Amino acid sequence: MIEKILTVSTANISKQTAEWLEEQAKLSDKGTMDVSVYEKSGDGWFIPVNERVFTDEIKSGQSIPVEFFDVYNYAVTHHCPWMMIAREADVIEELPQYEW
Repeated sequence: MIEKILTVSTANISKQTAEWLEEQAKLSDKGTMDVSVYEKSGDGWFIPVNERVFTDEIKSGQSIPVEFFDVYNYAVTHHCPWMMIAREADVIEELPQYEW
């Protein structure tokens, strides 16, 4: 089967969100994360996308960065079961951009 993957530039997230993703990847190894995140060798992350993953409890918490929701919802809207956030990826103009 061939699946779609949303490829997003790290310019579409803030430095703080990148740090949060690093932490989520470490927590994913232990099974204690808010969102499953898998480190991409060297410069990014792979994230499975499921529109039901964010419960109201998680959404109301302060731990998940707002721009991560923007990117995640973009993937959900475009029916992508995976997303990759990487430095070498193209910037998505429809999403906010951050310099860091």
